[in-house]
Amino acid sequence: MGLETEYGVAVDGAASLADAAAQTVVAAEGHDPHHHEPSRQPSRWLADGSRLYLDAGSHPELATGEQTDAADVVAAARRGDDVAQNAAVAAARRLGVAGIRLLSGPVDARGNVWGSHENYETPQPPQAWNRDSVLAAYLATRLVWAGAGGLTHDHVGRWRYVVSPRGLAVGDDAGPTSSAARKPLIDLRDERLAGHGHRLHVTVADGNASAEILWLRFAVTDLLLGVCEDQSEVRGRLASILELGSGQAAAIARDVADDPSCAKRWRLGGRLRSAIDVQRILCEHVAEAAPRSGRNAADVEVVCARWQRLLDGLAGDHDRVADTVDWVARHRLLCRITDDGSADTLGHPKRRAAAILYDAVDGGYGRRLTRSSLPVAAPQRPTRAALRGRVVDAVRRAGAIADIGWQGASARGMTVRWPDPQVAEDAATDALCDRLQRPRLLPAA
Repeated sequence: MGLETEYGVAVDGAASLADAAAQTVVAAEGHDPHHHEPSRQPSRWLADGSRLYLDAGSHPELATGEQTDAADVVAAARRGDDVAQNAAVAAARRLGVAGIRLLSGPVDARGNVWGSHENYETPQPPQAWNRDSVLAAYLATRLVWAGAGGLTHDHVGRWRYVVSPRGLAVGDDAGPTSSAARKPLIDLRDERLAGHGHRLHVTVADGNASAEILWLRFAVTDLLLGVCEDQSEVRGRLASILELGSGQAAAIARDVADDPSCAKRWRLGGRLRSAIDVQRILCEHVAEAAPRSGRNAADVEVVCARWQRLLDGLAGDHDRVADTVDWVARHRLLCRITDDGSADTLGHPKRRAAAILYDAVDGGYGRRLTRSSLPVAAPQRPTRAALRGRVVDAVRRAGAIADIGWQGASARGMTVRWPDPQVAEDAATDALCDRLQRPRLLPAA
C-alpha cells in the first residue's frame, strides 16, 4: 500500500510565482542528473524509496514507497512532508521570495482543490471492482470521517462550509481519471507495478493533517478489501444490504461532502440510510469477517474500535471527535476566529486564511489540533522500497548517473529488477551498490 499527496503551493507576497515555486520546490537542490534523465519533469527519489515529483497541473506530489502496514504509510508520508518542506525553504531562497508554504490539501490560496490518492495491491484487476457495491458504498460514505473540511462558494459568491472539497468533484463510481474536475472514486486503469498483483488506485480523498485519520484510511480499507476478496457469506450479506444503482455511489459521495450535519439519507438495499449508518454496518461486518480471512484478531479489534469511536462521535456531539476528525477540527477553528466586527461570514479573509493555513506542512493548525498518537505499529516489514532507497543512497555517494524507477534501476551498465514489491533482499542490488561504491577508473590519456 502507499499514499500520493498533492501539495498546494502558496508564495508569500507573490501569488503569481506559484507555478515557478512548484517547479523549484521539486528541483530545490538543483535538477539532479543522478536520479533521472534531464529531459523529464523535475523528480527526485528519496532515501526511503519515496518519490517527490512535479505532477500534471504544475504541483508537487509525494508518492511514498511501498508499505505493508498502515502506520508505516503515515510515517513515510510525514517523512516526505519534511523533505518537501525543506525543499520549499531552499526554493524560497533561490526565487528570492519571503517564503513558500506547502499545503497538504484541500484548497490553496488560489482556490485550487488538492487531495491525495491511495494505492493497494490486490489479486484482482481494477475492472473486477467496477461494480462492487460494497467498496463503492464504503468509499462514498467514508468522507463522513475522512473529509478534511473546507470553504467553498457558489456561483453568486456565497460561502459555505463543506465536509470534503475533493468529494464535491466525484464524477463517477469508477472509470479513467481523464478529467481533473470530475474524478471517479477508483481508477480502472490496470497498471501492473507488481509481478503477480494489480494496483487498486483510490483517486478521491482529501489530504489529512490528522495522523489518526490517515492511518484509519489505510487500516480500514485494507481490512475491507480482504473481506471483499474473501467472497464469504459476510461479503454476500454486505452486498445485499448496500445494494447500489449505477452512479449512485458518486452522487452519495457528493452529498456526504456537502453535508456537515451528517443527516442526509439515501435508499440502499431497500432502506433509507445515512453515511454513518452505512459505516456502522461496514464496521460491524468487518469486525466479524476480517479475522476469518486470516487477519490478526487483536489488530482488527484495535482498528474497528477506533473506527466505531469516530462514528459514535459524529452521530452525537461532534466536539467528541474534534481532536481527530479534520473537518470537525477545522470547523471548530473557524468558529473560534473573530473578525474586526465588519462582517461575520465564513468568507471573511481571516477565516479563509485560517482554513488554508490549517494544512500548512510547516506546522499548520491541523497538526496541532488533531491527535497524533497511533497504535503501536508492528515491526516494519521491509519492501522493495528499501532496495530502491539503497540504490538512491549509493548513487548519491558515487555521484553517478542512474535511471531509477518503481520496479528497477540501471547504473554503470548494470540493471536490476524488482518485480515483487514485498521482496527486500536482492543479490543483484547488492552487486550494483558494490559497483557504485568502487572508484571508477578513467581511461588513460
